Amino acid sequence: YDRGMAALKVKDFAEARKLLERAAMKNHREAIKEIAAIYSEGKGMKANPEKAFKWLLKAAEQGSKSSMNKVASMYERGNGVKKDIEKALYWYRASAKMDAEAPAPAAPAAAGNWQWRLYYRADGVHTL
Repeated sequence: YDRGMAALKVKDFAEARKLLERAAMKNHREAIKEIAAIYSEGKGMKANPEKAFKWLLKAAEQGSKSSMNKVASMYERGNGVKKDIEKALYWYRASAKMDAEAPAPAAPAAAGNWQWRLYYRADGVHTL
């Protein structure tokens, strides 16, 4: 992981991708998020939202709140994965639950944002 981050810092994206993916395959949580970002942002290559989603989902399943939100957003928009509002809601709720369990005052502000955004969407989704 550390060598991958060092390669990323000097913009050796091919080496960074190789080393970080190796660490990610061993379930290194931060490496998983970094490799997802490389694929999502297309660092040193064309962006690959499908691979980014694969890694973000793995991070979300390991409890990464930021990854939960990104996975939910990707499901909501159909970016890198087939659009699925129910799965988007699942991941938004999982993230909100983490907010609700966080010490105040972070919980009230963050927990409701996704709910209102989905409730007022133009494509007819109005149920939570």
